[in-house]
Amino acid sequence: MHFANSQTGSYMLGAQVIAMSDAANKDAIEITNLLPGIQQLGQTRVKTKISLTDAVKNLETNNEIIVRRELGSRIISGNTNYNFTQQYSTSKFKNARITTSRIGTIRTISSRQKNLTAIWNQNLKITENLQ
Repeated sequence: MHFANSQTGSYMLGAQVIAMSDAANKDAIEITNLLPGIQQLGQTRVKTKISLTDAVKNLETNNEIIVRRELGSRIISGNTNYNFTQQYSTSKFKNARITTSRIGTIRTISSRQKNLTAIWNQNLKITENLQ
């Protein structure tokens, strides 16, 4: 079963978070505490490009492993396109991409081992097996 087109959503910091699997990401990851430095992202309006590297600095994976990371981010005015890239330095983790094409909407890969997990409506945890 392919999950490239499947998605689950929840609201976090005023933004819609969509969790999707990545077919190339066999060594899955789990992202928690997404964008802790951004306040009410869903209400953000920008007119120029803004670097969010500092805001994303505290992004965490799980409590088992702490990894170094390279962060790249941008905001484009108009329809507001957020584009975040997360790279892990350990061989156990691969790339996580966070992108969106609409204001207040974030698409994120949020998976660990062979499970795709996402928080749905705050407390309900949804897990799907990656085949």
